[in-house]
Amino acid sequence: MRNILLALCLISLLYGCNKERVYKYIEVTEMQSPMGGVETDYRPQQEIKAETDSAAYMQAFQKFCIAARANAEIVAKTGNVVARPVRFKLMDDTGTDLVPTLTFANKEEREQEVIDLVFKK
Repeated sequence: MRNILLALCLISLLYGCNKERVYKYIEVTEMQSPMGGVETDYRPQQEIKAETDSAAYMQAFQKFCIAARANAEIVAKTGNVVARPVRFKLMDDTGTDLVPTLTFANKEEREQEVIDLVFKK
C-alpha cells in the first residue's frame, strides 16, 4: 500500500510540473482600404498551449511565418494582396502581449531556423 501511495505521489508531481499554459495568438494584418488608405485588422485569436513563454513564442512565430508565406504565394500567383500579415501578438493568461518584451537564449537563431524551414523552396 505504501508503494502505491508513493507511486501516485510521484506521478502527480511529474504531471503537476509539466503543466501547459494557454496563450492567445493574434495575427495583425494590413489591407488596402476601398477609400485608398491602409486598414489594420486583427485576425481571430488562436489558442497555443506551451510549457514556457519562449516555447509559445516559437509556435506563434511559426504560425506568423506560415501566414506570411501563404500571403506571398497568393500575391505571386494572383497579383492581389488580400490581407498582408505584418506582426503578431502573443497574449498570456493576464492579457499581456509578450512579443515586445520576451527574450530568451538564441532567440534570433531559433527565429532564423523557422524562417529557413517555412520559406525554403
